[in-house]
Amino acid sequence: MYLGSQVFFSSPAVAADGTIYIGTEGGELVAVTSAGVIKWSYQTSGPIWTSPVIGADGTVYIGSNDNSIYAINPNGTMQWSFQTGDQVLSSAAIGSDGTIYFGSWDSNFYALTSKGALLWKYDIGSPVLSSPAIASDGTVYVGANDGYLYAFTASGAVKWKFKTHGPIQSSPAIGADGSIYIGSAAPTGDFYSISATGLKNWENDMGEGVFSSAAVNVDGTIYIPVGASVVAFDPSGAQKSGFNLSGFIRSSPAIGSDGTVYVTANYSSLNLFATGSMSSPAIGQDGTVYYGTLSGYLQAAGTQVNTVPVSSLAIAPASVPGGLAATGTVTLNATPPSGGDVVTLSSSSPIATLVTPVTVNFGSSATFTISTTPVVSDTPVTITAVSGGVTKTAVLTVKAPIPSTLTVTPTSVQGSSATIVTGTVTLSGPPPVGGVVVTLHGSNTSAATVPSTLSIPAGATTGTFTVAHSKVDVQTVVTLTAALNGTLATANLTVTTG
Repeated sequence: MYLGSQVFFSSPAVAADGTIYIGTEGGELVAVTSAGVIKWSYQTSGPIWTSPVIGADGTVYIGSNDNSIYAINPNGTMQWSFQTGDQVLSSAAIGSDGTIYFGSWDSNFYALTSKGALLWKYDIGSPVLSSPAIASDGTVYVGANDGYLYAFTASGAVKWKFKTHGPIQSSPAIGADGSIYIGSAAPTGDFYSISATGLKNWENDMGEGVFSSAAVNVDGTIYIPVGASVVAFDPSGAQKSGFNLSGFIRSSPAIGSDGTVYVTANYSSLNLFATGSMSSPAIGQDGTVYYGTLSGYLQAAGTQVNTVPVSSLAIAPASVPGGLAATGTVTLNATPPSGGDVVTLSSSSPIATLVTPVTVNFGSSATFTISTTPVVSDTPVTITAVSGGVTKTAVLTVKAPIPSTLTVTPTSVQGSSATIVTGTVTLSGPPPVGGVVVTLHGSNTSAATVPSTLSIPAGATTGTFTVAHSKVDVQTVVTLTAALNGTLATANLTVTTG
């Protein structure tokens, strides 16, 4: 998809509805559908080198070389803009409360409300190209051209700062243990692991400047591009196997759900803006990898979307108690192309939910989980799969809870004894909100009696009651019954003489 202008450093952001947003050298924020059609573009007054970030309400925040950061509605209209004293080359980060954090070439680090009002700014005294990263405790980390990594509280106080050997133009990455990974752009270049308290865990000399940001895999491996290589470290700082490319890398890696590391490269050593890409890749929900190119295109690579017709859809088991899960299997009529095929799924009722789409990577079928919620009465739900212009459906019946077993402990008791006899009703699945009332009955009330009903609350699958027993002249077998939703469960209690 040609965007009308070069894409330098702006990287795509993918919204929940599949829309891809990216900035261009021509100053436009462009919104593109997952099918590659431009929805709209918003024109700023300067080149866009930052990457868009998307708020919880779908608002897109983007900085421009015209000194401003913009909040753009999902329909392409401007919500607000905020002007700084110089170019905004730092992409924003959004806090859990909606606060927008970003830096500017005017040497300030800013915090704005989601409505564009200034909460605070901190004069670092040096331009800020680094984009911030926010830890789970709300600490905001950002680097600056003065070579320091700063840690801010949400209220704008500096918790600590760590001095590196050169300007920081990349963005921090945060590991699962809270360690911060950052590189410096000094001529020799160093890569650091910093603890959440601001102490150095380790440092590695990279041999040249670090301009890209790191990415951390789920296994803790840290990937950092340097020159034409992607170098890998384990959390202790020991180097692992990385990989080399034929062009130099200015993008930052993205890691797929299967652990695949994606990175773009520029394939001209003479002209910085000749060909290739410096736009970091972004991965959509369906596994598609998006990135911008120096020739002005938004590229989509990897998974194909709805290209191979679906031949069948099956659900096992065909009925399941509410609150339990079933497994769906979608089968295509041919092996999908390289990268897999995406099948769109849907449910006719919120009582049966699934994650859509599902990707068929290998062979011609894939399975998915259908989660259900408890129901008052048996409810059929239609599950639909669409791919290659073909629609297939299957019905899952979500069943109301019924008594699956009734047990008594002990199973035999002397009628005149003080022994406590306990009955236990086990349901097929948890009751819905409000719970259920099970009807109880005993076949011989002169030997043993039970309460008329047993209430089992929502979410529980068992309930207990006490069986009262009396002295008998002859050994008596009492049949106990639990009834719910037209289904009975029984158990026998033997009451002996004495």
